[in-house]
Amino acid sequence: MKTTFTQRTQQFWEWFTANEQKLSELTQKRDSDTGEIDVAFISQGVSLLSEHLHFNVGGNHEFTFAVSGNGALFYLLPYVTANLPEQFRDKWTFFPCMQGTGGQSFGFKMHDIMVNNDDVMVSAVQNEDGKSAVGRDTLYDILQII
Repeated sequence: MKTTFTQRTQQFWEWFTANEQKLSELTQKRDSDTGEIDVAFISQGVSLLSEHLHFNVGGNHEFTFAVSGNGALFYLLPYVTANLPEQFRDKWTFFPCMQGTGGQSFGFKMHDIMVNNDDVMVSAVQNEDGKSAVGRDTLYDILQII
């Protein structure tokens, strides 16, 4: 049975409300041992909105949706974030899309290694088929150098 986006939004907030305590704990305790479990758990709730929706959860109770090229979701997500239940408005911040830095510097942290914006250099390398050759192993090599 198909549901409307309004119904899916309501289902998402019902899931969020039922799991808010666990989600709150996840933002406070983000270690590498539980990372995959956390993503799978949160994906269950986010998939109520769309199977094509990504997210990022920050340590200050920040929840950001990422549409990854799905234009229709870009226009629908402000509706979702506007319907954040009242009881969570002082605790959680929901963003309908990835926020820009407004020209401010930012950092990147992975496995206890912190890389500041000023230390990041990007190099585009293409395979013979014209696709990018940068992948997980390349990122690991870069972090080892730093």
